[in-house]
Formats: sequence, structure tokens, C-alpha cells
Amino acid sequence: METAELREWIWEAQGSYCAMPSCRDRWTDMAHIVDASAGGERTPSNLIGLCRVCHANYDQNKRSSHRELMYYLKRSLLNDTQSWD
Repeated sequence: METAELREWIWEAQGSYCAMPSCRDRWTDMAHIVDASAGGERTPSNLIGLCRVCHANYDQNKRSSHRELMYYLKRSLLNDTQSWD
């Protein structure tokens, strides 16, 4: 998928707000759940919409527990019938 298509997919899937439950800012960044440098792909299943602050915090604190949290948040934002990829 192209960047514009990915942004549209995230917008439709999670709406306009950052995926972090404690944040009410609008998302601006497509964050990789598994970082690209670690083999994470640029696919809907590996991207989540975060505001710049939450994205920076996530990138600074990436651990397996944080990845699990991102996948949990992603699942909670999507309908069970939606496909990730």
C-alpha cells in the first residue's frame, strides 16, 4: 500500500484520535509497532496512529511489553470483522 492509502486505512479503522487511551490529541504519525529496523513491515497490521508525543515516547521505550500493548490497542480499535492486511 502507498502512504496515502495506509493513512486512509488507519483513519477509517481508528478515527482521528491517537490510539493511546490517555491521549485525546489527533493522530499525526503512522507508528510502526515492530520497528522497520527490526523487520517490521509497512502494513496495516504493523501500523497504528499516534500523536507526535506518544509516538516519540513509544519509540524511546520500545520493549516487547510495549509492542503487546500496541497490538492490544489496535485490536480494541478495530471491529472484529475488519482485516488488517
